[in-house]
Amino acid sequence: MIYVFAVLVVVLIDILIIYRLFKYKNDDYKKYRKENLGLIFSGTVVLVITKIPSLYLFILLGINALLFIIVLSKFQNNHERKTD
Repeated sequence: MIYVFAVLVVVLIDILIIYRLFKYKNDDYKKYRKENLGLIFSGTVVLVITKIPSLYLFILLGINALLFIIVLSKFQNNHERKTD
């Protein structure tokens, strides 16, 4: 049962982050950057602590890693645009 709860929490976190990535552009996005990174980190911690069986763990960790890279690169692109 704890596996189902952990997966549900992480999937909801990922959906929230994806929603924010599509909804907020440039300036509005910056204020959610730290919160998004914190949510990704906490989702990853939940996955590791609950020790979900391998396949689900790797799939969800892969999704979280991809979102982490997207969030960081989006901030980097916004930062470069402002300094030009």
